[in-house]
Amino acid sequence: MSAKLIMLSLPSQDLDGAREFYKQLFGEDLFTPTLTDIYQAIQSPISNDGVDLVLAQPFGGMNTATPYFVVEDLDQMLGELTAAGGTVVSPTFVLQAPAEVTGNAEYVNAFNTQRGRARGQARGQAMGQAMGLAMGQLKKVSPEEPAGRCAIVRDPNGNVVAIAELAEPAHKHFRWGAHRNELGEDQRSDVQVARDVGANLRG
Repeated sequence: MSAKLIMLSLPSQDLDGAREFYKQLFGEDLFTPTLTDIYQAIQSPISNDGVDLVLAQPFGGMNTATPYFVVEDLDQMLGELTAAGGTVVSPTFVLQAPAEVTGNAEYVNAFNTQRGRARGQARGQAMGQAMGLAMGQLKKVSPEEPAGRCAIVRDPNGNVVAIAELAEPAHKHFRWGAHRNELGEDQRSDVQVARDVGANLRG
């Protein structure tokens, strides 16, 4: 498969209320603030397969649930999706931390230091090089270095999806590249069984 789900961003006017709701749904609260001061948002890992849930106040006209998919080559995929009836609704943008946001640097540095301690690693500042954020706010530790690129696309039915290409430091968190877990043979076999049963029923 050439794409992988890495994030689901849900618009949330009431972040406290949304946080309580999803805490009950998942049975625990792993939400943390996202690394941006541009809008308010919180995020939580919800799968060992590298999928994050982001609850974000509507920003930049994005007021609908938006799945984020990572691909190997963003430009090539945009061409293929356009040929398949999709519409690119935003210019390709860099996934990068705004250098002028002082809070970001302080948060990231503190996060990296603590994460390094928690994992028993001496290089605290080198840890946590990628965090998943809604609206293309995926960042590496250094604000000057982009974590990738992204574009927003509408499918033929009007659904909004985000398509991203990630830099290598973000791969581990989102289980991409060498860290990816491919579909199992049992899953692929179940697909074929379902197709065969459906064909027989329609027969």
